[in-house]
Amino acid sequence: MKIRNVTWIRLMFLSVLAALACGCGRWVPSESPTVSLEEAGPGFEKVISWLRSNGYDVDQVDDARRFVRAKAKLDGDTVLEAVAPFTPPKAVERISYFGFQVDEAGALKITPSGYHVRSDDGGVMHAALKEELDQIIAGLR
Repeated sequence: MKIRNVTWIRLMFLSVLAALACGCGRWVPSESPTVSLEEAGPGFEKVISWLRSNGYDVDQVDDARRFVRAKAKLDGDTVLEAVAPFTPPKAVERISYFGFQVDEAGALKITPSGYHVRSDDGGVMHAALKEELDQIIAGLR
């Protein structure tokens, strides 16, 4: 009987440890990388055409500032989240964005924002959003 209890405790400990290890890997430090483009004007047009040709929903373009914002492909659905006990849940859209800013020298700064970025947790972003950011960087180079 004593051996079964020890085995049961070990299994419970290992399952809790595995759950903690899996849950901690979803958030990574947030970053806003800079990609070097050849020139500001043609580089800005290259970014817009690349985003559209790769299926991104471009929802904001400012030619004067050379800024474009596109929706991330990650999720984009609506979920119900509890606000407080004994109150009805609130509908929340899980949408994230990438902001693309091209400066005078042709440097492109990509800034993630939205649901999958948490600035209040020390500046972290969801690992899947980071993967999408890395794919964008690789595609624009």
